[in-house]
Amino acid sequence: RVIGRAGELGLEIVPCIFPIGYSSGILSHDPNLIEGLPVVDAPFVVKDGALVPVADPETKVVNGSFEELDAKGRFAGWWQENVAGSVFADRDVVKDGKISMRMEDIRAHSPEHGHCRVQKLVKVKPFRNYRLSVWIRTQDFDTPDKVKIAVLAKEPQTLNYQELGIKRTQDWTRADVVFNSLGNDEVRIYLGVWGGKTGKLWWDGLTMEPAGFVNVIRREGCPIKITSPDGKTTYEEGKDFSRVFDPKLGNERYAGTFAAWHTPPVVGVPEGSRLKDGDRVVASYFHPVIVHGSQVTCDLADPRLYDLLDDQMKRMHELFGAKRYMMCHDEIRVG
Repeated sequence: RVIGRAGELGLEIVPCIFPIGYSSGILSHDPNLIEGLPVVDAPFVVKDGALVPVADPETKVVNGSFEELDAKGRFAGWWQENVAGSVFADRDVVKDGKISMRMEDIRAHSPEHGHCRVQKLVKVKPFRNYRLSVWIRTQDFDTPDKVKIAVLAKEPQTLNYQELGIKRTQDWTRADVVFNSLGNDEVRIYLGVWGGKTGKLWWDGLTMEPAGFVNVIRREGCPIKITSPDGKTTYEEGKDFSRVFDPKLGNERYAGTFAAWHTPPVVGVPEGSRLKDGDRVVASYFHPVIVHGSQVTCDLADPRLYDLLDDQMKRMHELFGAKRYMMCHDEIRVG
């Protein structure tokens, strides 16, 4: 009926195919076809029969709970940008400890841009996957979509692209951001508002930790390797440690949907393993980048992708028999 009506109106239907930049439909067939970034030699320890990520003592957010103030009443260790008159140490509304950071009436103090941000440098290890977690509260905050956590590299390069889903008014709610450090040994963490107006926004309890095997990818182009810290012993999947697999990869709500953070899968150490409680290992593997809450890109190097595209093209042509097709290659963000 659609094709017939288009013909009556003299309209040509040009179907869209091959949605590479927004690959959820493709990845609903196999989520492991998602593009990945490498994690290299991330440390784990065997604890209570499972591999547990080990946090490096240098890779932590100092004063992430905002308890320490300097002589001027500012948050120690944080550079406060465009915040005069709009950032406060709040002792009445807190989530963690005795002080939280409150931002309010931002446009009144930054009339041109509405920016209100704090930032700090944090040490990281190259090619590691990290989770930033913070508690956020709002009251009549009329630009909740402008609230961001940004992680920037030196170049500069943005390392995360996640939306936080903040509401105009909400009680303390945890927000999680995942990023890969790539080749960096230091990153800059921003908290704040880009284009804020009125209302109140609180931050508290910011932490950073290894993300573990969350959204681990399993395919030939994304191998996993677990060895002793010196690299001399390579452990065997299925014998020394259980299968590394995340059932929520590409299956958050339904097939083809992804979320940057959820509880990582447990990788156990079975009986008969060469690994014992207290042993340390390093793991190398791959994980995806999820953009704007759900946007994902498929891997362009795996031949199985082209089998799916070929099947899609044939079925679309059987349905439409169109003269031409639009290849939806918009926003290929990760390759």
